[in-house]
Amino acid sequence: GDTSELFDINAYVHESSATFENTSFNNGGIGIYSYDSSIDATGNTFTGHSNYSLFLSSNTSGSVEHNTTTNTFIGSDPTGVSTGAPVSIYCNDSGTINSSGDTFQDVTASYAFYTGNCNSEIEDATFTNISGYSLYLSNGDHSIDNTTFSNVSTVSTYAPAMYFYASSPMNIAVSDVTITDSLGD
Repeated sequence: GDTSELFDINAYVHESSATFENTSFNNGGIGIYSYDSSIDATGNTFTGHSNYSLFLSSNTSGSVEHNTTTNTFIGSDPTGVSTGAPVSIYCNDSGTINSSGDTFQDVTASYAFYTGNCNSEIEDATFTNISGYSLYLSNGDHSIDNTTFSNVSTVSTYAPAMYFYASSPMNIAVSDVTITDSLGD
C-alpha cells in the first residue's frame, strides 16, 4: 500500500486489552493495531486495508493472548499479482492467537495469516481465493483443526496452503484439514 496510508489506523490498542464485536473496519492502512495488548475480536468484517487488517505486535508482559472468532477478512481481487498487502492477520512476537471460525477471502498479499514467534490455534477456518501463503507460521507452537483451503496459492506456485518454518523446534498439530485447488508445491 501507499506509505502515507501505513499509519492510517482504524483502532490502536497500547498495553491494554480490548474487545471488538460486530464492527466493520474499512479502508485505511491498518484495521486494528495492537501493541503489547490482548485483543478479542468477534463477528467483525475487515476490508479494504492497504497494509494489515489485524496487526499484533509485542508481548513484553509475557501474557498477551488474542482471540478472533467468526471474523471475515476480505482482501482484494484474487487474480491480482500484488504481493504486498493487505495481510489479514499479522502476529509478530505477540503471544498466542486463537482463531475460531474466521473466514479469509480474496487475499492477494503474500500471506493471509502470518505469525513470527507467536503461537496459534486455528479451528473451523476457511481460506478461499488466496494468492500467496494461506498460513505462514514461523516458530512457536501451532494447531490447525477442521480448516478448509479452496482455490489457494493462485498466483505463486512456491506458496503452499500451510507453510511451517522454524529456527528452533516447533510443535505442530494438523487434523481434519481439506485443501482443494492449490497450486502450491
